[in-house]
Amino acid sequence: MKYLAYKSTVVFLAGIAVMTLSAGCSTYKEFASDENIGVERINSESAQIMRANLYSMGTDKVILRGELRRSTTLRGKIPGYLRVELVNKDGNVFKEAEVNYTRKDSKSRVSLFSIPIPTETSLISSVRVIHYDTSLHTADSAKSVWLDVGTGK
Repeated sequence: MKYLAYKSTVVFLAGIAVMTLSAGCSTYKEFASDENIGVERINSESAQIMRANLYSMGTDKVILRGELRRSTTLRGKIPGYLRVELVNKDGNVFKEAEVNYTRKDSKSRVSLFSIPIPTETSLISSVRVIHYDTSLHTADSAKSVWLDVGTGK
């Protein structure tokens, strides 16, 4: 009986050690900067942006990753599209992109999205993530391409 208790304790402690070590080996690290870039989330009637965070991918790359959830209890594809806008220090939007999102699995109410930030973070004061319903969508969002606002490039 003592052997069984000893073995269970060893297995439990080994499991704790593995979980602790694997959590420290993440590829993405929460982005922290002196600029304090905020992420603003604007929901639609059909979906809520549950989280949207900036993550550092090395020394000079930053990625926006997040999670979108249906407002209703229905499952399946979330209608609509996401637009990400970069806001400068003057409060003006200077870049925008439509972002695709994908479900975790076919029965999930949750979809994930991510897009790399194409600009130096020192130029950005905030990132705005907006979900639009399909009925308002006019452009093709097959690719997540950043456009300069005002020039269309």
